[in-house]
Amino acid sequence: MLLAGLCSLAWVSLDLLRKALVERHRDPVTIAAIAPLGAALGCTLYVVSQGYTLPAPPAAGWGLFGVLCLANLAGNFLFIRALFLGEISAVLPVFCLTPVVGSLGAWALMGEQLSIPGMLGITMVIAGTWWIVRGGGSGGAAGVGSMMGAVICWGMAPVLDKAIIGSGWTIWTYMLLALWAVALPLMLERLVRAPKQLFEVVRSTPWLVAALIPAGAAALGLQLLAVVQIEVGLLEAIKRAGVVLSVVLAARLFGEASAWDRLPFMVLVIAGVFLLAQPHADALFLGVYITSTLGLVGLVRTVLRRG
Repeated sequence: MLLAGLCSLAWVSLDLLRKALVERHRDPVTIAAIAPLGAALGCTLYVVSQGYTLPAPPAAGWGLFGVLCLANLAGNFLFIRALFLGEISAVLPVFCLTPVVGSLGAWALMGEQLSIPGMLGITMVIAGTWWIVRGGGSGGAAGVGSMMGAVICWGMAPVLDKAIIGSGWTIWTYMLLALWAVALPLMLERLVRAPKQLFEVVRSTPWLVAALIPAGAAALGLQLLAVVQIEVGLLEAIKRAGVVLSVVLAARLFGEASAWDRLPFMVLVIAGVFLLAQPHADALFLGVYITSTLGLVGLVRTVLRRG
């Protein structure tokens, strides 16, 4: 649980850094290439410094690994494009739909059943996300399509992580191969097609670029360490809870005044994600949980309107 909480905070930092870069440069393709490289470098430095062994992966799991790489390549670009087009407080909550995709993937690939609490959680996530996007007008809708694409690409990642590691791959071998399989093609494309833009981003914002290295290493490394210890659904729930912090910080760092209007519905979304991770909840728990959530949504809206 501690690893999952730290992982959530690391993802908040990484998301805000990526948003800051696209705000400065308005070049989503180049940022989409730089961000994975920072994560790959950070994780490589960590593995080397800790002296971890990197045994060759077994024959099993390569098909799933290929699917994961393709999904990550597409997901990286779509995610950065969503941050480029829209407000982070509008598009990032859409990413909370990934546990829905992940739960369906876990059911299909690993036989994890979707319970009544899970279905109610899915309903809460979808309803809250709809209100977040709807409440922002045309500004709220910008970038949502790209983020939905990233949701589809990345929603299966934790399930694929668990399946590939379960087939005999060691954590660190798998992590480094997965990171460099995404970082190298994206960086090679930029070096060939747009080297000037690439070097300009690094030259003008060196500290932001450098910060991607520890943030990316922490986010991905902690995720892999946590996914083998707790259920995929619970890990995703804890990760997505950090989106509330991202929305609050977006209001402060990027001047997104509409972020406060979206915050009450973030409560509904995060509550739905956590309910999705409670497969054995009974009827009494569900009644109290949903009633409390709706009451908290109303309370947050009232406080923000009067403030």
